[in-house]
Amino acid sequence: MIKTISLFLFTLVSSCSRSPSSSNDVLVKINTSVFHGIKRLKTKDCPPQSLVADVNGYAVTVADVEKLMKNKGLSSSEAIEKAVADELVWQESLKKFDPDILNYFHKAVAAWYLIEQDFEKKYNIESIPDEKLKDLYDNIQGPAYSASLTSIKFYFGHSEWRQGIQLVVNIKDIPDKENMESVLSMMRLVKSSANSSNIVTDNDFGNLAWNLQNSYFRVGFENALPPLSKKKIENRLRFGRDFDSFFIEKLFEAPSEGEIMDPFITKYGAHFVYLKKIIPEFNKSFEESKEELKKKMGMGWLIKSFEKWISEKRSKYNYRIYL
Repeated sequence: MIKTISLFLFTLVSSCSRSPSSSNDVLVKINTSVFHGIKRLKTKDCPPQSLVADVNGYAVTVADVEKLMKNKGLSSSEAIEKAVADELVWQESLKKFDPDILNYFHKAVAAWYLIEQDFEKKYNIESIPDEKLKDLYDNIQGPAYSASLTSIKFYFGHSEWRQGIQLVVNIKDIPDKENMESVLSMMRLVKSSANSSNIVTDNDFGNLAWNLQNSYFRVGFENALPPLSKKKIENRLRFGRDFDSFFIEKLFEAPSEGEIMDPFITKYGAHFVYLKKIIPEFNKSFEESKEELKKKMGMGWLIKSFEKWISEKRSKYNYRIYL
């Protein structure tokens, strides 16, 4: 979040370093000489007991070395080498950067520091009021809620869901009632055989299709059915469509996972279903959901808070925009 907001303000302040296009434009100039003095001490002004190294007239101090040892986990000799290298790079960079670039980075660093010390201490996901979180929770859990919340509708509660895999003979491949009875009879025989077998995986159940194929009916094996609810609205919100109500009704008749169900008929054909998984109903209370709710609305809350924070800053200063 720091990076996102910093980048926004980074861009905002950088526009001030452009040259004015007319005499009416206002250009706020920053004295770039401050860059030559930030946390830098000339060797001649450094107390002897604090001096570790001299780099072209500028001091590397005991405090510089100790800071690197602490923050970077370096030994004293490694920290001294790095402090000297950092100072050399800094001095060389000052020769390369023009004032406009220095202005830009000075503003960017100042903006980042202000965000860190002011905005982020006042506004963070822990500062989201409980009433805001409760409004979101009620909106998610309620029967009527914003379509924008569809993706998180079931994070905090849903009814029981059931997932099956099935062998199915398409209705188009069953020309008449007599053939339908033949399909169902064959499925019942396969079920009797399966009950004496150890069906433990999707593939075990899928292999039963070969027994049905021997009856000269084209049999499909579907192992990608999603977990379904008895509630149409839940299925519709999750998948954007309805599922056959009789199929779902039969799915919920199975007493437990691993059950091979009696064959049945829907408008789509003859079905032979294995209940793969039952996902129990659950409902998290508001208190149980608070931390997750903070994460879900955190970015939106921080963006709105940042806009408010910027507005507060604007109200404290006089400014004029020249077009």
